[in-house]
This record gives sequence, structure tokens and C-alpha cells, in this order.
Amino acid sequence: MGGYTRAEYDELPEILTAEQAAKLLGVSEQTLRKWVDAGEVPAVQIASRWRFSKTRLEQFIASS
Repeated sequence: MGGYTRAEYDELPEILTAEQAAKLLGVSEQTLRKWVDAGEVPAVQIASRWRFSKTRLEQFIASS
């Protein structure tokens, strides 16, 4: 759950911003961006913004 309490985590939407995803993973947005660029973290770019599936990030965490 990274930097979130259980209650905060439960309230997160399915589609996360880069800020939310980085906090969930417990890394900086810069590190998250490096992982996205390397294809290590599942993400979708919409216009100039990255979006992340909470479910897919949970799978990423479980497989790490």
C-alpha cells in the first residue's frame, strides 16, 4: 500500500495519476517515470499524462 493507509488505499479510484501511482509504489514520480520508460510498469499515456490501473499495479507489486 506504499504511502497510503488502508482506508486511503481502499478509496483510491481504479485509474490513478502518476502522483497516486508513485505513492502506491513507494517511489518518487521520477523513479516511476524511469520504470514506465523502461516498460517495467504498466501504464497508458493519454495526451501528455500517464495513467495507471490500480489492479495492474497490484499485480506488478505481487510479481516483484
